[in-house]
Amino acid sequence: YQRRVHGAREWASEQGTSRKSSPPKGFTIEDVPGRTFTKLHSTHGAETILVHFFIPADLSVDTEACDLEAEFEVIVEKGSGFLQFRCVTGSDGYDIKSISFLKGKFEKVAEEGDYANELMYPGPRLEDLEEDLQEAFSAFLVERGITDEFAEFIQTYIKDVKEPTEYVNWLGGIKDFLLK
Repeated sequence: YQRRVHGAREWASEQGTSRKSSPPKGFTIEDVPGRTFTKLHSTHGAETILVHFFIPADLSVDTEACDLEAEFEVIVEKGSGFLQFRCVTGSDGYDIKSISFLKGKFEKVAEEGDYANELMYPGPRLEDLEEDLQEAFSAFLVERGITDEFAEFIQTYIKDVKEPTEYVNWLGGIKDFLLK
């Protein structure tokens, strides 16, 4: 049993160091061990940019990083409101799924929880908007550093750093529990 855990730790350690894990230029990363989510922070002029992404529940060891479909959220906060972009990574970068405008500070609205967010009008489906408007929203995010390369960072970080690290921590917790 201990040999298998040790071998898994070596494998996960190799996976975690096999690719660049530095955040994209201008962003700082906040990764809490034991949590499935990771946060990135940046600024753009008077705006605060927050990005949250999660380890997908259906992540397979066979999934290549470039094929990983991971949901992520981009918050662009300015003044007394913010835009919330819900996005998903894919093999060709990322897609914006929805955009919401919310009044108030993000942290305050986030404290109110999902129920309060569900009461807010989420805006139309992105594909229902005029193509020019869809492109303008994409350009808006690119100007703030949310590019296809940014999406690739999320995919690589989840696959090569976050998931293997959490796996090793999980194995260690199981081992400690069983050996007590």
